[in-house]
Amino acid sequence: MVTLNDGTTTHINPLNGIVENNFRYHRLGSFIGIHAVFFSSYILFAYCILLIQYFLRNANMGLKYHIMYLVGLMFLAVMIFLLQSIVISASFVLLTFLILLYFAYLRTKRVKTLTISLMTIILIGTIFSINIYNKLDSKDNPFYYDMSLRPDRIDRDESNWNPMNIRLAIWENSLEVIGDHWLLGVGPANMTEVLDSYYGKNNFVFGSLDHLNSHNQFLHSFIVLGICGFVVLLLLVFSLTRDSIKRKDLVMASLLTIFVLFSLTASTLSVNKGIMFFSFFFSLLIYMEPRAMEVLDSSPDNTIGKENN
Repeated sequence: MVTLNDGTTTHINPLNGIVENNFRYHRLGSFIGIHAVFFSSYILFAYCILLIQYFLRNANMGLKYHIMYLVGLMFLAVMIFLLQSIVISASFVLLTFLILLYFAYLRTKRVKTLTISLMTIILIGTIFSINIYNKLDSKDNPFYYDMSLRPDRIDRDESNWNPMNIRLAIWENSLEVIGDHWLLGVGPANMTEVLDSYYGKNNFVFGSLDHLNSHNQFLHSFIVLGICGFVVLLLLVFSLTRDSIKRKDLVMASLLTIFVLFSLTASTLSVNKGIMFFSFFFSLLIYMEPRAMEVLDSSPDNTIGKENN
């Protein structure tokens, strides 16, 4: 429902006339000039680090530090919820489940702890499913799209466009580009122009108006560099997966999961924020020894079930 803009909690977007909440989605990250999805990916990575460290250290922590960790985790979780990214919300639930599963079952073998963890995941998943439902909710089937429909700048419901079917339309055009340029690609400088030409040929008005990129890093690499670029990206992901498993590095595994899932719906390496996220953190983790995990492995008393004396 459209309400008056009071200048504090809401903002009328001049581009589309939509009343936006200043504390949600793109408006929440606007004060630092970062896209909501990229912002939420950074926050999710911080959440994973904090959650892993909490389980690694909680046996030797006092009540004050337990509270500090839990408050920090809750704050980061609320930020992810407010940023309203479908893929990051889903990644949040998945990574929370996997980390809890690792520490609650694989490390301690405690069925009771596992049950509590699963109940927590169900609760968190229910809350974050609201985000996903709200983003996909539309007049008709959220997976249906008609490329000829224009994006209505006043009432978006009239055009039935949503984050899911927009990407499906983009991917259809991207696959057509790949089919015609699969060997060598089109080159980085020509990608926008080539995609726009296919959008025009297929009458994809939304894509041509906003000059949308492929919104998938794997498709993006294939379009820009051809099959060689696509294979190199796959080999890079495989190599990082192998290293994280070999080193038993949960932090690297979490970062890789975020990157891969995020890359399924965004061209993460086509903008500086994504390049920084990938290159800086992976380079840092590759040259760091996962000492925290080694300490856990070598100390039989350092488990999450240990009570403070």
